[in-house]
Amino acid sequence: KVFNILAQIIYEVNIWKSKTLEVTGKFYPYKEDNNYDISIGLTNYKLKTVEPFIRSFSSKIDGMATGELKLTGSTNKPVLTGSINLMRAQLKIDYLNVTYFLADKINFKEDLIYFDNIIIYDSLSNQATATGKIHHNHFKDFNFDLSFNANKLIGINTNRSQNKTFYGSAFASGTVKITGPPDNLNMNIDVKSEKGTNIKIPASYGTEIGENDFIVYINQEEDTIIFENKYDVDLKGLALYLGLNVTHDANIQLFLPYQMGNIQ
Repeated sequence: KVFNILAQIIYEVNIWKSKTLEVTGKFYPYKEDNNYDISIGLTNYKLKTVEPFIRSFSSKIDGMATGELKLTGSTNKPVLTGSINLMRAQLKIDYLNVTYFLADKINFKEDLIYFDNIIIYDSLSNQATATGKIHHNHFKDFNFDLSFNANKLIGINTNRSQNKTFYGSAFASGTVKITGPPDNLNMNIDVKSEKGTNIKIPASYGTEIGENDFIVYINQEEDTIIFENKYDVDLKGLALYLGLNVTHDANIQLFLPYQMGNIQ
């Protein structure tokens, strides 16, 4: 009526061996509660192994994790406690085409994952400080409370093939707060553009302009411009509060169609 568990992942290179993951303990399948009594030990565990689980927003994760975790509770209400230290960790956000780097501790308590003042770096060694709590009900009903304080951090670094609507690089300083459950997030962004920001908005083809509902064509002989508000974005599940201070450090170019030049 019990499974005795001993599972290991061992990296072996020539005569050198390294045990990076060890899972030991007992699993009681017939108990109504307290089904788990399992210890999980990580030593320089390669984060790349979790890459298939984050493909929806990231194509690359790297680095190592070391720590001790304890799995207890029942199959319906598992409890994971302990902490892990991330070393040389990096995560690429595909939509932004930016890779961020960090090395710090993540803590696990019953129904809570949290971290304090983690320093995040971009590829140019600019920094942001992250503090956060992720509440959950035995790994269901997740609720985020995340806060980021950026200092000249790169927030986007794309080319036209990656984003035809707008592309370029953008650096910003300020705060970003993300709260709520994944299906009803609140994002509060208050940032200022920094030197190095260079955004390009192409309008090179008539078809691209015609497909944008927020651009309204008018009679060129009229001297009055009428703005119509017909652009309706589906932001269901997201409340966005954006305070954006665009300074003279930012360079924004709108490329006009039919080789008419650009507005800068």
